[in-house]
Amino acid sequence: MLNISNNSIKDHFEIENFETLSRVLKKKTKRVISRIILVTFIITLIVLFLPWTQNIRSYGNVNTKSLDQRPQTINSIIGGRIEKWFVK
Repeated sequence: MLNISNNSIKDHFEIENFETLSRVLKKKTKRVISRIILVTFIITLIVLFLPWTQNIRSYGNVNTKSLDQRPQTINSIIGGRIEKWFVK
């Protein structure tokens, strides 16, 4: 609890009647909750520094200086030889 005021909720009703509230107010539960929050924070911090892939979309042309002199590999089921290359 934040303990902002001097008023206590224990004075207005019996905590034992509320199972969840009585569990949260126990010191062991506070320790477990704080550890869960700390582990979650550490894992989040580690994940932030992991490398990720960035993709950029762009429009344009890809040009080479001399397409005829560069080796081109084409995979085909039927064997053969390319006589002319009709690609711009």
